[in-house]
Amino acid sequence: MTKRSPMKKFLSVCQREKLCKSSNNLEYYLRSLFRDVVLKDKLVIDIGAGAGTYGFHAALAGASKVVCLEPEAAGSRSGFIKKFRKVAGVLKLPQIKMIAKTFQEYRATGEKFDVLLLHHSINHLDEDACITLRENRESQRSYKEIFKELAKIAKPGSKLVVTDASRHNFFPTVGLKNPFVRSIEWHKHQSPDVWVKLLSGAGFRKPTITWLPPSQLRQFGQIFCSNFVASYFLHSHFRLVMERGGRARKPKHLGLASS
Repeated sequence: MTKRSPMKKFLSVCQREKLCKSSNNLEYYLRSLFRDVVLKDKLVIDIGAGAGTYGFHAALAGASKVVCLEPEAAGSRSGFIKKFRKVAGVLKLPQIKMIAKTFQEYRATGEKFDVLLLHHSINHLDEDACITLRENRESQRSYKEIFKELAKIAKPGSKLVVTDASRHNFFPTVGLKNPFVRSIEWHKHQSPDVWVKLLSGAGFRKPTITWLPPSQLRQFGQIFCSNFVASYFLHSHFRLVMERGGRARKPKHLGLASS
């Protein structure tokens, strides 16, 4: 019997624990998510990690240490930490750990990271402030303080990877439920340009914005749907990559695949 690779074991347990709808789509998405991001021998922090799906991938890709922050509330039905332990029990990766704290509660004790990931979690750092971020100075001040702390744990030249849904989408604009992502509360999100401006103030530079087509569309999605217009009529998911330090420049736009 052929022994499965660690990555295949990982994809299999993710599907079994319902951390993805399709292991093939997840594999495709992971390649897109971490494109041009070096993970081997790097220190990685995954903020708002859920069950640690992306942190496990980083560990399998050779990261020397992965810290997953997931502030699962007492009595929560998500079961993220329980699922994390199940996956960890299968993969047995000593370099990854889960810490049940928010980013604001976390203390890095002088440790600095090479890769910082906020996968669909940037709006949850302060959800109330995120809603009024464009027009409310107190909300802006809250996120400026959070991003200053984020910059403190980032090494010079480190990569920050942010994914989320943009506030701007065709369906809520015309008063309809988006048929592709029915659960998104659009008013609790912001466009990537808002995040670029605030993160630039904290010392993050060289923004690259990619509009993410659904991963099940594969090459078709990359060719035809990895742009703002197509995404506006789909699920408005984006990927923002910035670096700690360096010169400021206007955002660069590319195209990738979404989960």
